[in-house]
Formats: sequence, structure tokens, C-alpha cells
Amino acid sequence: MDKLNKKIALLRRFYFKHKRLPSYQEMLILFKLKSKNAVFRIMNKLIDHGFLKKDESGRLSACKSFYGVKILGNIEAGFPSPAEEELADAISLDDYLITNKQSSFLLKVSGISMINAGIRPGDLVVALVSG
Repeated sequence: MDKLNKKIALLRRFYFKHKRLPSYQEMLILFKLKSKNAVFRIMNKLIDHGFLKKDESGRLSACKSFYGVKILGNIEAGFPSPAEEELADAISLDDYLITNKQSSFLLKVSGISMINAGIRPGDLVVALVSG
């Protein structure tokens, strides 16, 4: 999956710069490959993992998970309590802000115990799961 994450990062940079996905020919250059068949296999993996989809005409487009980090739910600022895992949405963050997107999640703050630190109810915090 690490190689696939690098391909996704390259596609995201291209997408945010050009406001479109690259053509198969552009992906050859982007991924430093020599075969369009190799690009086709990578695109199928990205479709299988839910990052991309094909429309009726076979044209590729990005799914929500292509754009960024998943929002799982709320996190209570105060007495520790387990966060319930609930996929709420996905938003985009620049690739350089979060280095390990697979282990990073956004949580919405509820409660006021961190208000003096500038963390208010409704704010989003980035949590990195380390193993």
C-alpha cells in the first residue's frame, strides 16, 4: 500500500495544480513508467480501493477519499472517553501538512475544558494513530 500511497500523492499534487486528473500518457511520465498497461493496473487498484471511479464512458474521476483525510466523528475535550468510530465526511488537506494519511484522522471537539488553549467546541483536531 505504501507504493500506492505515493502514486496517490503524485495524483493529488497533479490534480490540485491542474484541476483535473492526468491522462494515461501524463501518468506514464508522472509515475516514471514505460507501459500504459502498468498505468491501467494502478488505476484499477485505485478504483478497487475507492480513490477513483469510472463513469459510463470510462472516464476517471476522484472519489471523496481521494481528496484527503477522513473525519471520524467527535472527540471530547475534558475527561478522557473513547471516540466512537463513525465516518462523517472527508476533507482535503495539503499533502505536506500530514505525512502519514493512513494513520491520521480528524476529530471534531466537543466540551470546553481546552477553551483556554484556544481549542473550542466544533474545532477539528488531527489525531495520529501510532502503533
